[in-house]
Amino acid sequence: LLENGHDAAGATYDNILNMVKLFTGDSLQTAEKQVVKMFDRTIEQISSGYMIKHKKIAALIKQHIDADYANNELSVAVLSSVFNYSPNYLGNVFKKEYGVAISDYINKYRIEKAKKLMDETNLKIYEIAFEVGFKDQHYFSKQFKKYENVTPKEYKDK
Repeated sequence: LLENGHDAAGATYDNILNMVKLFTGDSLQTAEKQVVKMFDRTIEQISSGYMIKHKKIAALIKQHIDADYANNELSVAVLSSVFNYSPNYLGNVFKKEYGVAISDYINKYRIEKAKKLMDETNLKIYEIAFEVGFKDQHYFSKQFKKYENVTPKEYKDK
């Protein structure tokens, strides 16, 4: 019996090396080079598959946010429940793909929608805040100032 994964990997490597040597008639050194290349290709293919999966998950999260941004309950915890992944995993995948935390993306997206409403409607600032998914006008104003360097009122007055 093999006691740990390292022993198992070593035994698998040795078995494959001996099979390659047997089937090809190559020297041990040549066979070993072929086996190393094979393992490298396998690792590359596995990594590529994981990257594709992560990109798809990040894109699905983004699509969900873009469609549901006005829901004032939308959060990383809600997304975690929707996609059945841990909040940390979703946060890491999203940040790796888009370079921004999920919560920052949600707030920035909401601010962009709020700016559009300010430009195109006569809604009051508190109405716009609620319309784009903020529960609180003061938090909305704080986030707006953070991203736009002006208050919502200053933006609307321009």
